[in-house]
Amino acid sequence: MEEKDSIGFSNGSLSIFLGQPTSRRVERKAPSIDEFVVADHVALLVLDRKTVNEVASVMKNAGFEPLFPPEEHPEFVAGYYSVSFCDPDNYVIEFYVVEKH
Repeated sequence: MEEKDSIGFSNGSLSIFLGQPTSRRVERKAPSIDEFVVADHVALLVLDRKTVNEVASVMKNAGFEPLFPPEEHPEFVAGYYSVSFCDPDNYVIEFYVVEKH
């Protein structure tokens, strides 16, 4: 995938996307002097929508409010369903599935 502000690579089991956001979704702490590359969003592919919902429930019970609740995101790709949280350093941790319809 290659677009104006982003590029993605995949070998079928691992995907990496690099992009320059046009606006910030969350504020983050400044990187330390030891960091050369700063990732601000990690997306983990899970097996199904049920797993996304279970992760959302477990995280909420642990005191984490979702940044984005479990929902479909057809603007990414048809069947994309995810939930996202911020960790204590405000990095976005997303759990997603792409269901075939």
